Amino acid sequence: MLSQLMEGWIDEHGHPVMPVQLIGLEDPIVALIDTGFNRELIVYEEHSQQAQLVIESESVSVLLADGSQEEFLRTEGVIEWFGEPRRVDILVIPGQAPRKGRWQIGTQLLRDCRLEIDFRERSVKLSRHV
Repeated sequence: MLSQLMEGWIDEHGHPVMPVQLIGLEDPIVALIDTGFNRELIVYEEHSQQAQLVIESESVSVLLADGSQEEFLRTEGVIEWFGEPRRVDILVIPGQAPRKGRWQIGTQLLRDCRLEIDFRERSVKLSRHV
């Protein structure tokens, strides 16, 4: 079996992150790998508009880590994933991204992958076998 690899890093706050290219945007955005988030991807509304994604009319209620509920908009989009296009379910945070705003990669997107995080080396590796 051939193994494919995507690489990220540990950011200045100690979070594992990885660049993600949403088709329709010029540049990749750095996304936080959030193992507590069980969906595929969260992006900011600003980015969904730039990528011309169509937002569904109904929002999705999400239970957050602190126990609160929050409403998110929902859409679908295509990202580059291991060098290939992949259609993903996207939750959208209303408004503009903060200056260092991060998307979030959830466990549903990681389901067929192996995630290695080395805090000492400040490296993140995501691999899958094909």
